[in-house]
Amino acid sequence: MMESEEKKLNEIYLLKDEKAEIIQKLVEIINLFKKEYLEEFLIKDLIDHDYQVSFTNHIEKFEKKSKIVSYELLNKDKALQVLSKKKIDKDRIFSLLEDVIKDHPKLSFNHILDLFKIVLEIKDFVLSGFPHEIERRHECSDHFINSTKKLVFFENTPINWYERRFYQNKFVERDLFAFADEVSEEIIIKRDFENLLHPQLQELFTYYRTQHNIKMGDSLFTRSIIETQFTRWLAEIDPEKLSQILKKFERKLDVKELLILCSQINKNLEILKFIAYTLINTSFTRQRISEISGKSVQFIKKYAKLIYYKRVL
Repeated sequence: MMESEEKKLNEIYLLKDEKAEIIQKLVEIINLFKKEYLEEFLIKDLIDHDYQVSFTNHIEKFEKKSKIVSYELLNKDKALQVLSKKKIDKDRIFSLLEDVIKDHPKLSFNHILDLFKIVLEIKDFVLSGFPHEIERRHECSDHFINSTKKLVFFENTPINWYERRFYQNKFVERDLFAFADEVSEEIIIKRDFENLLHPQLQELFTYYRTQHNIKMGDSLFTRSIIETQFTRWLAEIDPEKLSQILKKFERKLDVKELLILCSQINKNLEILKFIAYTLINTSFTRQRISEISGKSVQFIKKYAKLIYYKRVL
């Protein structure tokens, strides 16, 4: 985006009362498609993908096998059916974005599409990362992103999704104590951190440690969520390499399924829930809790002591 376009985008959205209304409409579109696509990063992949190129490449594979392409065979091809479905969904999203413009005629389609992608990234718990990364990718000011993210998460729910999406270490002690109380009251149970315990994800944690020379007992994640250094590595991994790492599992999860697990872990703060639960309810060693959670042994020891003093003394 050119500097003049960014300035125009900022002026339109920062100086008009309609900004909140537009953001709400874009979030509604996202929620509509999340029923099928489950996570924001999958919707972003959907709208970024060039399906015409994929169609052409796939049909060329048929042509290499046979000079005569059977349209009946093409119509039955599952890969083409998936591509066709995704193209229809992408067109539908674009149509809904056009509807937003009808109510706000001063805006161009590119403005709305850029803002839609920014909202997707703000809501994405697995690949987008920190606000400054979103600013850099979209060439927008920090004020623009900060004002937008507050509108995106303006929801009347008991959970502060804004805080969870941009989770900071300063909240750890408060949340661990709260989760410890919920464990004692049997509100938090094993099911509340089952994504973190998935054996294939744990296998990838172990492999990632080895490849990046992270010793057992050291922190895999500096924050109490699965960080983008890991998820982006996972998103870019070669399918054959992934299959090799997970060779002992009969039915292997694909990258999309694994990233969805990571997103759910981050949304639900499963790392902290697991730590609180295991410190109170199990005989896991500090080392084992560290290996599963990705937090350092020193971190586990610190909060084991604090939780003990809070609950016992």
